[in-house]
Amino acid sequence: MVLTNKDLRILNVLVHGGGKVSAEEISSVLDIPPRTVRYRLSRLKKHGYLKRLYAMTHERKMGLKHHCVIFEEDLSYGSIPEDLLRSLFYVTYYSPIYGSTHGLILHFVESLDLDNQGLETCKLLKERGIIADFHFYESLDYVSFQPDIKRMNKEGLWDWSHNDWIETIKDVLNGNDLIPITFDKNPDITKFDKKDLIILDALKIDGGITHKDLGEKVDLSGTQVGNRISHLESEGIIKGYRLFIREPLQPVYFYIFLDIHSKVDEVLSAFVHLPFPKEIIYTDTGMYLVRLRFYGEDIPVILRGFHLLKPFLKEYRFHEAVSMSSGPISAYLQNYDPNSGVMITPKFDYEKIISDFCESQTD
Repeated sequence: MVLTNKDLRILNVLVHGGGKVSAEEISSVLDIPPRTVRYRLSRLKKHGYLKRLYAMTHERKMGLKHHCVIFEEDLSYGSIPEDLLRSLFYVTYYSPIYGSTHGLILHFVESLDLDNQGLETCKLLKERGIIADFHFYESLDYVSFQPDIKRMNKEGLWDWSHNDWIETIKDVLNGNDLIPITFDKNPDITKFDKKDLIILDALKIDGGITHKDLGEKVDLSGTQVGNRISHLESEGIIKGYRLFIREPLQPVYFYIFLDIHSKVDEVLSAFVHLPFPKEIIYTDTGMYLVRLRFYGEDIPVILRGFHLLKPFLKEYRFHEAVSMSSGPISAYLQNYDPNSGVMITPKFDYEKIISDFCESQTD
């Protein structure tokens, strides 16, 4: 299916509305009859362009630390087994990576009450020679940006060029078209209960699930569910919704870690202006993580322009993640203590797990 201009306009409204936009609302924005909008939406769904809608959440506001770890492989040892990772961490997702480091990128959560269990686990993995080194970050807050469908062509590819990127960087470095980003660097924990977590789990799987269907999961009316969702949204636990659309090529995830010493707004704005889906994450180290999702053919274009930003960086690191494997969606419930009503991650006996693993490798 080749996208028409009308399809692209509908996708643009839908994506920037977080996917939760009715046919009537799209009709009002674009001045297209609702019947035509519904037909176009049905056609887009049939051809797989509307893939998945899910809620984006702020784990820190739930009493969870969200960590991102880069593991550098020990080439004499090889890749870290998935079973070992899942026995040591509450994995949310991970992927092999290439670039500045060959190894693995891992995202996991643990409750705030734990005294650096994840960090100590990583140190022991290095000490026992399972990894060569690691880089450990905690995500304090993030801002997610939807793709700019206006920059997408009828084949679903990004219609941009090296010159576009260069000119954008020059403009923002001169103070034009800045997009200041505000991060909550010390987010408060919001009250919630088990029913809220069940609702969140469901919305992370299917952000379009009806309030009625959600109510059946938690024994509440649709109105009560709607009130809870509104509360979770207003408190920032739900940061928004993202709609994944069909991609004609296999996308890559590009991680760029930035230690910016000057012109922070300018450097970050340069990335925000890229047309791809992206997140900008503020970490506990003061570094920023820019995570882009695009096609491999776009990497050289980004790298050609990146040198214009180097004078404002103390340090930077690139990683290309080729595929993302998800952990259990129910990680929230696994960490929730119903007696206290807060997140309390069960402690892993990581020393024994790693010791047993090392012994198994020598058998």
